[in-house]
Amino acid sequence: MSSAARQLLLLRYIPREPRRIDTTMLYSKIQSEGYQVTERTIQRDLDELSLTFGLSSDETSKPYRWYFPRNSAVIDIPGMSPQIALTFILVQKFAKNSFPNSVLENLAPYFLQAEKALGDESDNKLAQWPSKVEAISDGMTFQPPHIEPEVLELVYEGLLNDKCLEGVYNPRVGTTAKHYQIHPLGLVYRGSVIYLVCTLRDYQDIVQLALHRFESVELSDTDRNVLKDFDLNKYVEKGGFGILNTDENISFVGRFQTYKGKHLFETPLSTNQQIEIESEESFILSASVPNTQHFFWWLMSFGEKVEVIGPEWLRDKIVDTARSMVELYK
Repeated sequence: MSSAARQLLLLRYIPREPRRIDTTMLYSKIQSEGYQVTERTIQRDLDELSLTFGLSSDETSKPYRWYFPRNSAVIDIPGMSPQIALTFILVQKFAKNSFPNSVLENLAPYFLQAEKALGDESDNKLAQWPSKVEAISDGMTFQPPHIEPEVLELVYEGLLNDKCLEGVYNPRVGTTAKHYQIHPLGLVYRGSVIYLVCTLRDYQDIVQLALHRFESVELSDTDRNVLKDFDLNKYVEKGGFGILNTDENISFVGRFQTYKGKHLFETPLSTNQQIEIESEESFILSASVPNTQHFFWWLMSFGEKVEVIGPEWLRDKIVDTARSMVELYK
């Protein structure tokens, strides 16, 4: 087997900063691929590759640990096509307000490569495309919070390898950071915030921890607890991130002013939604929806443009909230 093929394989195994891989581990991986060479040969390969591809090594202890610097260029074989380059440019444009910087930093070398591939020539139609496309939010837009890159990296690794995490976390309520043993179950990206769905210590209760509130995270060798029958998709679908009030759905009935609620004809609240036209000005909507705080806040956003007909307790809750608002402004 050729040395060129071996060296290309080595490059595949070398991670980007802050991760690192030591020479002994690289030697083991190359051996498992069928290359019968010495560890010294691997070391010489790494020295040669560092001159051409800008590899760096941590030489504070042996065996040395190798990595690509965070902003080093992508090794692009085959070259990035203009169409793929355009995709990266659009991701960069539209994801910057949706994801923390530590998430997008992982793609920074690809963004740079995409810019080089497209160039800025006036006759390059793909290069002009991003200036012809925009996206807007249908609600309030918030700046993404900062997440420490090491926290993100270790959470990913723990989740991938089913390992426990030891984390120092700042709860939303209170000012004292707490140490948790964490059993990761999944990640949920909600707007600009990333949540780790998990259990703590030996408890079975599912909790949600925002990654930006972690001060530090360490990866443990302990296998995480397996929560029987847990399904992340079902957890979300049942309202796990809607601040679920009860497990039972609401049989909602409401009267909407047509010009304000017309979008509900095209984007239904649920699969069983039904609409009855009352007049040109209003319609009655019936649907089964999760009983969440977010549904209540959504209803409140319509103000006087919607009247809750049922259930009665929801109508009363809207009335009580409206009265409290009036009292506040007296």
